[in-house]
Amino acid sequence: MTCPGIPANAPPNADISDPMTNILTRIISGGPERHTRLHDEKGNLTAPIDMLRDVPCALLRTIAEKLGYKGNALPWWPAPVIRTVAGLINRDWQVLEYGSGRSTLWLARHAGHVTAMEDHPEWYSRVTSGILSGNITNVDYRFAADMDRYSKPDGLPAASIDFAIIDGSVRSRCLQTAFDLVKPGGLIYLDDSDKDMTIPDGDTRKCDAMLKAAESEGKGKIRCFTGFAPQQAFAKQGTLFFVSGN
Repeated sequence: MTCPGIPANAPPNADISDPMTNILTRIISGGPERHTRLHDEKGNLTAPIDMLRDVPCALLRTIAEKLGYKGNALPWWPAPVIRTVAGLINRDWQVLEYGSGRSTLWLARHAGHVTAMEDHPEWYSRVTSGILSGNITNVDYRFAADMDRYSKPDGLPAASIDFAIIDGSVRSRCLQTAFDLVKPGGLIYLDDSDKDMTIPDGDTRKCDAMLKAAESEGKGKIRCFTGFAPQQAFAKQGTLFFVSGN
């Protein structure tokens, strides 16, 4: 299965120099990269059932957090992805995460162990504070500005990871490592898989092509999700790759 979608290589016909057009575009679509806030950047529309259950929650949480609400951290993944992963993950899972954040804290609560890679010093400091304040002990949190060290973490044997998340720098290099590290029957997640639609050779598009090639070779199955993420007032796409078993 490949991810459906109409490549959003160009915004709808409009005079973007018109201030009123710019305002309407921001209100309706959040920007020129999508048709409406209910569409991802590939042109996929959020499913009606997900509109009903996720859009109000996402908008309310966005407002609440701007007013100071601090609930349990949720990943900035489409809500259908969160539900799917929550139904699969267990306390035995070994997780590798490229690009840290709220997802790191959420994964720590649901998995056995998380190795999280980060290359942004300020973000590393911020997430470290969350790990320490939450007394989280099952996260190996690593800062690596060097992209070789970042994309190829030390000490992780082949086929030792149950779940790998690609959501950070040098994504195609990280995905290649994930193919080697995720065990048969494991799971890979590519976040924001609708990005770089106007950049055919962009890193996210390279990842998309790599996943499709792996699927065509019988190495796994692709499943795409479009929906609203917590604290984000627009739809985005995430792609799960179910690695073939033995």
